[in-house]
Amino acid sequence: MINSPLARLRALVLAGMWTLTDDTATQAPGIQHVYGDLAAPEVSIEPATHTDHDAVLVRARLRR
Repeated sequence: MINSPLARLRALVLAGMWTLTDDTATQAPGIQHVYGDLAAPEVSIEPATHTDHDAVLVRARLRR
């Protein structure tokens, strides 16, 4: 998985990778993007204190 401000650049995304974002965040929505190729990704947005954005939590499984 890749998660960084640079990950917003589509050039870093390989074919077949999924994309998840923090579009539903309360603080600064849409600034965090996560890409990966693990199985069954699920994203949740967790409120964060003492920061300027919420936290993105991604759960996924290894492919068999």
